[in-house]
Amino acid sequence: MAPELFKKPIRSTQKIDIYAIGVTFYNIITHENPIQSSSYEQHQIMIAQMKCIDRPRIIKDDILWDFLSKLLEFNPEKRITADLALNHPYFTSPEAISDISKEQQDLASFATVAELEGDSNISEFDKDPTYIVAEQVMKEFLLTYIKNVLPCTQSQSSEIYPSTQSQSTEVHPSTQSQSSEVYPNTQSQSSEVYLNTQSSSSPSEVYPNTQSSSSEFFTSTQSSSSEVYPSTQSQSSEVYPSTQSSLSDVLPSTQSSSSDVYPSTQSQSSEVYPNTQSSSSEVYPSTQSSSSEVYPSTQSSSSEIYPNTQSSSSEVYPSTQSLSSEIYPSTQSSSSEIYPSTQSSSSEVYPSTQSSSSEVYPKSY
Repeated sequence: MAPELFKKPIRSTQKIDIYAIGVTFYNIITHENPIQSSSYEQHQIMIAQMKCIDRPRIIKDDILWDFLSKLLEFNPEKRITADLALNHPYFTSPEAISDISKEQQDLASFATVAELEGDSNISEFDKDPTYIVAEQVMKEFLLTYIKNVLPCTQSQSSEIYPSTQSQSTEVHPSTQSQSSEVYPNTQSQSSEVYLNTQSSSSPSEVYPNTQSSSSEFFTSTQSSSSEVYPSTQSQSSEVYPSTQSSLSDVLPSTQSSSSDVYPSTQSQSSEVYPNTQSSSSEVYPSTQSSSSEVYPSTQSSSSEIYPNTQSSSSEVYPSTQSLSSEIYPSTQSSSSEIYPSTQSSSSEVYPSTQSSSSEVYPKSY
């Protein structure tokens, strides 16, 4: 790299190319670089410490060294231009002309004849013997380069980056070993995890009571469809023609069907929430009893306050009572079953109600 490329601001001119040509010539002649550096930073330091390129011992020709030194000038303003380089005595001196071989001159003559015959690929450099390099010279150069330059280049590359090849073999082998050390149990753990997953994912182990409870909660659901409304299907033709008998059939079966539909629900509810029933009586112990105590005489008082109402109703509508008993045969009995203590408690809550009713209305005819 030209020295001016290490200075800021960087100014790129044709003088940089001239310096690059000088490095190329120097390498061709000496098979070495003018500045031996292994890195960009080292090259910058060496150029800062140097004032010019020293003349190597291998170059004996003064004209050649004068030409190379002008190409490798550190100061770009003093560096030779391309026109002056082509007219340098190294190319135009009698010594340079005498160095032109017969083969070079013959190649230039062949190029001139080819141009006269109409070959458009011929240029002025093909006709000038000074720009022509003989094939034999190129072969000698290549053989010398292969014997001397390539071994030096390989050794320099190993010196510049000595630990690259060894580290590459150390890094990657250790990577494979580290991968097996870091995750040695990955495959085995994965097989263990998934083995346990399959075993633990069975619904009977996670929720053992789910399947059984579903059959317990709804054991009679399928069968209860015929039990819920057993008389409805058969008595569909009997409901409207004989309403009195059908109601007594439908309603009794409805009460029993509730226990048939969810027979296990009541037992399950005590199993799931065993303390719920007891706690309800503990929290509100007087709620159940108070319902019968607050309004105990509602049903009985109606017959006591208006004793003659029933008789009059039987006179006006004699068949109403019989129909009501036939339509709802279990209504009267169920009232005593649902509220068994209602009739008895009427005299306890309101003992004077009966007497007062007889006093106010002794005889209502």
